[in-house]
Amino acid sequence: DIHVKGKAQPVSLREVTAIPTRGLKVPRQEIRRSHRIEVKLPARFRFVQNKIVLPEYANATIRDIGYHGMLLESDRELPLHAEINLEFDLPLVDYQAREVYAKVVGLKGGSGKRVGLEFTSVPAETNTKIQLFVQLLIFTNLS
Repeated sequence: DIHVKGKAQPVSLREVTAIPTRGLKVPRQEIRRSHRIEVKLPARFRFVQNKIVLPEYANATIRDIGYHGMLLESDRELPLHAEINLEFDLPLVDYQAREVYAKVVGLKGGSGKRVGLEFTSVPAETNTKIQLFVQLLIFTNLS
């Protein structure tokens, strides 16, 4: 129950997510903690298993990036909840991001070749450079 201006008594508030009798559903909304900027940056990654980074690299393309994650596209399939170690360059800030750890939190298009990643461990300097990179791209897109 919530209090609403102009009403003496609290009002019950419910969220409608579906009407099963009519076969209707409200599309799920993704709530982002920061902006995501479309990019096309080469990257490479290695799988992490049992907290050990495997030696084999796979190539990928970053399709969008934000403060807390990115959309990654790869020829190699990544399963949901897989942990990876990433390396990529941030050209606008002239920085090579290394030792960025991320977890697969979403599969886009039904396969593991286009995945949403959430950063799980980012060195402090790298985090600052990612934020600066995103801010610069936001600024250039607004200009």
